[in-house]
Amino acid sequence: MGLASLWVSDRLLLPTRPKETFDGDPWPEIFATVYDPIEMLTFAAARTRKVKLGTSVLSALFQNPVTLARRFATLDRLSALERAARIADGIMPAAGRSTTVGMLSQTINNFHDMVRRAGRNPEEMKWILRVHNPLTEEKATEPRTLLGGTPEQAAEDLPRLKELGIDHVFYDMNHPAHVPINTQLVLLRKLMQIINA
Repeated sequence: MGLASLWVSDRLLLPTRPKETFDGDPWPEIFATVYDPIEMLTFAAARTRKVKLGTSVLSALFQNPVTLARRFATLDRLSALERAARIADGIMPAAGRSTTVGMLSQTINNFHDMVRRAGRNPEEMKWILRVHNPLTEEKATEPRTLLGGTPEQAAEDLPRLKELGIDHVFYDMNHPAHVPINTQLVLLRKLMQIINA
């Protein structure tokens, strides 16, 4: 498929009568059946040698911490792939579609401060950005959402993200649910062609 990375998610519940939309969209039906993320990563790790694997988010509150650590350590030892785990310590609303480079910069600065207060160097951490905005075939009007619009428009945002220290970007193909995955893959391939040209 030509993917650089594969990210799995974690969800145990789908609201039956949600009080909020999923960032303006109905809640995706795919959330009704989400497989265990570590088993999904193990399945993928057994079938690839090049693709980076990661958890988009992991619901740690539903996991035994010792068992979870052991499962990640086992996957780490049995696989030579680069991995990234993101642990969720609670439930947050979906990320808004109005994200701009300025908002992202402020978020990163705030997170750098928290990391420093915790006694760690933020420059030694890998920064990964999950994109909830779909690429489109039609040009988006300005101001547009970060990494949204056509592949050509999204490519314009990448140099600024590099300046912010973002190491890796991935598009969440579950969101928005109304854009078919095949369409998203075609547009992502076009974005990769632009980047690699």
